[in-house]
Formats: sequence, C-alpha cells, structure tokens
Amino acid sequence: MPKLTDRTPRLNPLSNATISLLEQVDRVEVHPIPTCATAVVEGKVVLMLGAAYMAIPVVEDDESLLAQGDWIRENLLRHELGHLIANHHDRRQDRDQRLWNQVCDCAIHAKNNSIDLDALATALDSDLGLCRYEVFGLDEQPPESAYDALVEQQDDPQGNGPEGLPGGCGRPTQAEISESYEPSLAKDPVSQARNAARATELEKAIIDGWNEDAKEATEGTGLEPVDTSPPGPATAGTEAGAGRTQPDAKPVLPPWANALLEELEDARTVRTKRSRSWLREHRELPELLPGRALAYGPGCTLIVDASGSMNHSLLNTLLGALNLVPDFAASDVFVHDTNGHGPWPAYDIDAVRAGIELCGGGTYITRSWHQIAPKVNAHLPRVFFTDGCSGDGLPAELPGDIFVHTEYGYPTAVCDRARLERRLKGQEARVY
Repeated sequence: MPKLTDRTPRLNPLSNATISLLEQVDRVEVHPIPTCATAVVEGKVVLMLGAAYMAIPVVEDDESLLAQGDWIRENLLRHELGHLIANHHDRRQDRDQRLWNQVCDCAIHAKNNSIDLDALATALDSDLGLCRYEVFGLDEQPPESAYDALVEQQDDPQGNGPEGLPGGCGRPTQAEISESYEPSLAKDPVSQARNAARATELEKAIIDGWNEDAKEATEGTGLEPVDTSPPGPATAGTEAGAGRTQPDAKPVLPPWANALLEELEDARTVRTKRSRSWLREHRELPELLPGRALAYGPGCTLIVDASGSMNHSLLNTLLGALNLVPDFAASDVFVHDTNGHGPWPAYDIDAVRAGIELCGGGTYITRSWHQIAPKVNAHLPRVFFTDGCSGDGLPAELPGDIFVHTEYGYPTAVCDRARLERRLKGQEARVY
C-alpha cells in the first residue's frame, strides 16, 4: 500500500483535462485491474478503479494527507488521459497488449511533463514500477517503433529482452472490458456504433480540456496543444495525438439552440473566472475521486415544463446542445408539471427522461419553482423551457433569467421575461 507522508503536497486545483474526464464519466466502478482505466460500455463512460488506485488512503480528517492523496489519484487519472489523448487504443491494431501498453507508458512518461512521476511511483509501489525509455535501453520515439525494438529484444538469443522489467499500468483492452460486461452486446453493430459515438464525445471533451491547460501553462511545463489534424503518410512524433483522426464536426443546431448557448456563455463570462469542478452529488463513490471544491459550478439551472402540451422532441435538442459544452453538460435539470422533480445532470439524459415520465398533467410553474428552489444553486442563471401556459403564472423575476419558449404553431425562441409575456399576449417578439 502506498504511504502518504507529511511532505507538502502540490495543492494545484484539478487540471481542466482531469475535470473534463470526470464530467464525462457516467459510472465509477471498482475492478480487478492494476491501476485505472476508462471504457465506453453500452453507450456509457465507465471509470474503472483498480488495485493501485484503491490502495491510496482517503484521509478525510487530515487536509494535508487528503490533498496529497488527491494529487496521487489525479496523476493516475492523468496517465489514463495520456492513453486517451494519444489514441493508443486504436493505434494498437493487432500488437500484443502487454508490450504495447509498456511502450505507450514510456511515451506518456517521456512527453507529459505535467505528470508527477514521483506521485505515480508512490501509487504503483514496487510491484509495477514505471516504464521509461531508458529502462528499456531505448531513445525517445513513437510507440510503434519502440514496440518493434522490444519485439527484437524478445527474440534476442542472448535473452536480453524486456521480460521482468516494469510491466506498465496493466490497462485492459476495450474488447476485454466489453466482454466482461455483456458478451452478447460486445459485437453487436448497433452497440458498437453507440459506443464509438460516445467515445468520440469523450475524446473531444478531454482534448478541449487539455488544450485549455496548454493555454494556461507556463513555458517549459511540457504541455502542448493536441494536434487533431489527420495523420500524414508516416507517423511523426511520440505522442500529441499521433495517428488520430479528426473528431466529428459539431452537429448543426437550430438558431434558438445556438442563441441559448451564446446567452449562457455571456452569463458565464460576467462571473468571476470559474474554479472548475465535477459535481460530487452526481457521482458514485465520490470520496475516491480527486477534487473537493464545487465553487459556483458550471452551466445553468434548467427548469423543464414536462406537461402533456409540450413538444418533447425539442427537449432532446436542448439537452443535446448543452452536452456539446462540457461545462454546460453538468447543469442541473428539474422537470415539472403541477409539481417539481429533480435535479439530474444534463449529461444523464436517461435520468431526465425518466423524470419526465413522472409528469404529464397541467402546468403550475410558480408552485413548482417554490418546491425546487431550496435545491437550486442561486449563482447560476435559470433557464425555463416552457410553452408559458401556467395555471399560476411565472415566479418572481431573478436577474439573468432566460426563457426558451416553444409552442405548436410558433417558432421556438430564446426570450427574456418581457418578450415571453408579449408572446403570450399574442404580440410579435424578436426571435434571435
């Protein structure tokens, strides 16, 4: 078990890349693997915590040791980010998993100077150790050529191969993970397509977070933006997304959805620079993940009119738009008809849909607001998704309120309160 000491831990806040990963995670589970790994299973991102990760003590009554434990946990997660950003899964092809994992670990440790290798060594203890190019007698190079060199060493008749040297993080393959969950779905084309789409979403969010860190980093930290351009005829460079294909283009949104994202972005810029964090109350095993501060949280409070008269297909568009922006994907969603329910995070679309199933009657927006108000983060803007047909009117106005007004026969529009009231009176309101 790694031991925490009273040395001064690095109390940096979580990196944007780490937070982007944690925001995207749908489930956290403990697995019999050496360290940690992420996988997309049945369309959900699963963070798998293994033996080395679970061995890090959680010392809730000692802030210094808790912070140091969090620092070690984050460095294990940043190692996993290195695999995701460099597209190691797709680049493996038919290579031996153990050997490929070793050379990929070497590449991560050589290029990613933002990882505290001492913290990793503490977590991995002496059983696994750290894979470094110099340990294998190799110069820094792409994993593909390093793999070929190690294969030649294994074939060395003098027995000078890499057997017995550090074994890497022991990351399982995606196929092994899928088989362990639901073997019948592992090769189903529909499931594979859904998993691929979710994996692309995860990669984009992580790369966006990484590039944010690169912008904020001081010179000499080793943090460079990820190049997502398609690879050339030959693989160049050690990492930085080598071999990665261009992520899917952002889907085309209707004007009202783009207008809402612009409104929320404007609202965010007038607040003080955010201290990004994942939302602990929406997580399994929250004490095992690094980061404690919630600050004001990201996004908005979405209050959805789920009465029988609403067009629910537009709600799917709204949730999809929020999920395009990692910060907004963690927004709290409440639903109501004559009573309020929730919250659920916007990224958990299945949970939001289950909440909508609780509704379907008339509409009392004010009463529903009073029921959910104690659960609402007062620092975030309220977004009302409604047709405005409320039996008890609208609740008292708060600064920054945004209304998405949708009604059959009328164009959906993003409005302030005055414009919504004009629309409800049958007068023309600006649609933008």
